[in-house]
Amino acid sequence: MAGLRIGLVSAYPPSTRPLSEYAGHLVTALCATGRVDCVTVFADRGDAAIACGDGRRQVIPCWTFGSPLLAASVIRAARPLKLDALWFNLHMTSAGNTKASWFGGVCAPAIARAAGFKVIVTLHNMLGMTDLGESGVDARPWDVAAAHVATRSLGYANAVCTLRPEYVSLLASRYRMRNVFYMPHGTLGPPVDSPPRNDGTRILAFGHFGSYKRLEPLIEAVGTLSRAGNPIRLTIGGTDSRHSPGYLAGLERRHRSMANLEFLGYVAEQDVPALFESAALCVLPYATMAGMSGVAILAAMHGVPIVASDILAFRALERDGLRMRRFKWPDPGSLAETILTLLSAPDERCRLARENLSFAHAQRMSSVAGSYVDLIEAVVSGATIPRPGNAGSCWRTGPEPRKGL
Repeated sequence: MAGLRIGLVSAYPPSTRPLSEYAGHLVTALCATGRVDCVTVFADRGDAAIACGDGRRQVIPCWTFGSPLLAASVIRAARPLKLDALWFNLHMTSAGNTKASWFGGVCAPAIARAAGFKVIVTLHNMLGMTDLGESGVDARPWDVAAAHVATRSLGYANAVCTLRPEYVSLLASRYRMRNVFYMPHGTLGPPVDSPPRNDGTRILAFGHFGSYKRLEPLIEAVGTLSRAGNPIRLTIGGTDSRHSPGYLAGLERRHRSMANLEFLGYVAEQDVPALFESAALCVLPYATMAGMSGVAILAAMHGVPIVASDILAFRALERDGLRMRRFKWPDPGSLAETILTLLSAPDERCRLARENLSFAHAQRMSSVAGSYVDLIEAVVSGATIPRPGNAGSCWRTGPEPRKGL
């Protein structure tokens, strides 16, 4: 078929809203396939949003973060463009911080399908796989009910892709979706060829902290190791979770006397590779998980060994081939022991890093983008969507849904 004209609904650089950097890498990879005539990004306004285009891609800032009217804004902007498909890059709260915007964002694909578009969804997280008690989100019973209604509405899309295979099973069984597929996350840039060389003393924590990503056990563990005479530094890069404003500033005030602790704040994307490659270990101190861990992917693609909480989500990632050492959450003693064991075993760190580089190379964004194009072509043409085993396909469907909920 002729090259596709795709509309992608997502935050997009220079925006720093959720999923913007992921969308930037995805669009670059889509354009590089040679099978796409144009990708139009329907981006959020604000954060220095700019309208631009280079023939193969164009950016139209048209929706407002926090507004419940995502669907109306996007449909109005998309109608004149004669797109082959409209693709929503979503997680449960990517459209805003208010509950009305959460609901409107997740329901937007169903509204777009009702308006006549062929609709694809990439769902980065979902209700049902997250411990709400640990997440720090204020979710009352009616909020949870609304989230279930919004999630069920995603089944009206032509295809829903999730970044975790266990989400496929949940959507198929609980929500009776038959059009749901697993698609790997993809790397945010090219993986390095070999593990980096560094002095083996820096511990890195990176991401958006607060709510269920808590740094207190890690800071305590590093303090314990330092007092025991171990040369170790802790670098924290990133910002507060949207649900925990002021969290990092509070930690920095309380621990200002720790000479081997530094808070970098927001790290620009071009500075991320050097930061990871300076680290001996990357620690993921999570009480639960709301979706696929982009930080785990970053650590893997930069050849940095991972230490992570012993929770179900990380055990699932290990089954997929991502290697890590787990500690008992939230025990700082267990974390200190795990860190010291790895810092004392450079050969083990190198082995873990090489295995994770193999994992990262197997899901480069270029391969993931090609599989998305396969899927979109099938949806647009009305052809049978390819099943596992077909050449070029790196995704799979879930089991047949069970009757009932």
